[in-house]
Amino acid sequence: MRTGTISNLIEYFFQEEQYSFEIEKALKEFFKLKNIGELSEKVPDFLDVNSAPHRYFHEWFVYEFKLTSGRTPLGEWYDLNPFKISSSELAVYADLQVNYFGFYEVVSSVPGKVEVENISSGDSFKVREYKAAPFLKPKEVIIARVALVKGRYEFVSGLVETTDVAFSDRVKKIFSKNRERVSLKEVYHMYHAHNDKEGSSVDMSNDNDPDLFNKPILSITEARRNLHQAMVICDILPFVSAKKVEGWISRGDIKVKEVFGPATILLGLAGDGSSEEDTKFLIDSIMTLSNAIRKEQNSDIDDELIDNKPRFIQDTIEIFAWRDNYLSGIKNMQKGLFSRALKEFDQVFKDLLDNRTTTREVYRMFANKGTVMLAVDPISLSGRYFLELALKLNPNYDFARKQLKWRDKIFTSFDKNRSGNDKEMKNLGLIARIAEQVVVKNKNSAKTLNLQNDPAQLYYEWLKTLDICFSKHSAIPTKESIIKKS
Repeated sequence: MRTGTISNLIEYFFQEEQYSFEIEKALKEFFKLKNIGELSEKVPDFLDVNSAPHRYFHEWFVYEFKLTSGRTPLGEWYDLNPFKISSSELAVYADLQVNYFGFYEVVSSVPGKVEVENISSGDSFKVREYKAAPFLKPKEVIIARVALVKGRYEFVSGLVETTDVAFSDRVKKIFSKNRERVSLKEVYHMYHAHNDKEGSSVDMSNDNDPDLFNKPILSITEARRNLHQAMVICDILPFVSAKKVEGWISRGDIKVKEVFGPATILLGLAGDGSSEEDTKFLIDSIMTLSNAIRKEQNSDIDDELIDNKPRFIQDTIEIFAWRDNYLSGIKNMQKGLFSRALKEFDQVFKDLLDNRTTTREVYRMFANKGTVMLAVDPISLSGRYFLELALKLNPNYDFARKQLKWRDKIFTSFDKNRSGNDKEMKNLGLIARIAEQVVVKNKNSAKTLNLQNDPAQLYYEWLKTLDICFSKHSAIPTKESIIKKS
């Protein structure tokens, strides 16, 4: 499920004046208020978008609250389609209406797939999940919402909350006898409402919360050694060292809540042969190093990082969200549907940047984008620019070099004598020769080509700050062929 799927819906209902009465009714119902004026007094943290009251209410409003029309906001949005989105995008909102909220026991967890079993119904789901997966352990009980989206089960809320307890067989039996669906409102009042009455709701996403990752503090040297070992096991060292990862964590522009960044980057670089245990060891090592660095930077943090409260694993990201668009782009590229392929590749770069991750052969993506741009326009300097970026990332990438060599022939292939009186050919030849001079003088920068806001360029600007070495790892041979436009 793409970022913005639910936030766009919430924005619509909260900005349309016709729903103001509905929202007031929902607030009073969820927080058990006599009048809306009690909200600021009884739920002082509600305006904090990261607080439990805020997040719980908005999810409940979207999926469970009934409007005067008798539909949920999710159902009303689907029926009205107020933003006039495409049928393929709208289909996601149809999928989301069939969802399963409740307590789930984790059966197994590895980045990319979490198997859970609903404690009430006994139904099992294999969920597509990346960010939360490394932190979920077998037998652990989580509170989550699951739905089948585009043929794959996903966690479809902005939070996955662990109860930090394992349910006994007796408790499971009690739950299994109660076949009625658990409401998010009930869970909120079970875990968080008492904090509201005391004027201090639980905020599990505070940037300064030292208990965020619940990992023991080691010395930086020990933690770095553990991470180095994990990176060896996952075949990551050809790209980046543990010392460099330490630098990422220590950077001033990476906040505590963004410390998942190094984890998502390394998971994207991990070899395909990495096992569930390997990736868990990798994540644990990153979090341990993070805590060691934070301990050194703030000596007031206690060595014992124990948190008995439920934990939030928020804003789930998908490390491999780019794959579907990339494969679709390749298919369109092979069929000669270059404009379609270009749109798919642009979405790939957006997904990579949104999820702050990469992949070991990311240079292929830049080369493919440049190739389709040149297929559309053989004298496109922008297309040539992205092929050059591919070679900057990996100078050993033959496909990009061959494409550049082939395209450069175009710049010198326009013969004035052969063009004769063909005005169009003469003009094309003149443009090609002018472009050739620009290429020779190497003036085709992102700024001069007006590419500052291009998705691939934005991603490249972020990627180059990480200083990952893609050229030391052998590229996997592909059947990619040079695309020649007749």
